[in-house]
Amino acid sequence: MLKKYMSCWVLTGLPDRERELCGKLRNFFLDAIREQHPDADIYVQSILPVTASKEQTDPQFANSKIREYNDALLNMAQEKEYYYLNVAEAFLPMRTAAYLKRQVPYRRYAFWP
Repeated sequence: MLKKYMSCWVLTGLPDRERELCGKLRNFFLDAIREQHPDADIYVQSILPVTASKEQTDPQFANSKIREYNDALLNMAQEKEYYYLNVAEAFLPMRTAAYLKRQVPYRRYAFWP
């Protein structure tokens, strides 16, 4: 017997190729969750932005593309009545690794470039 969940949290990545296909697969996956757990609240999380150096070395992951993808996620979430969590907002430029290092007192955390 399949366990019924009351909430499902989904975080996807930004596809580097075949974005349309990946969007269809993501929607298929979310529809399957809804079918299996009709009473569950589904939370779709935004994709996190990348650093300026990542954008320069790999333009396919430009933050402008990530914003477009997040807009599409938001629209899809609204259409399907899922909750959309804009976790990317916590990583806006003012919250760079240097900012986070000042805010997090523990030195054991590693920050990506």
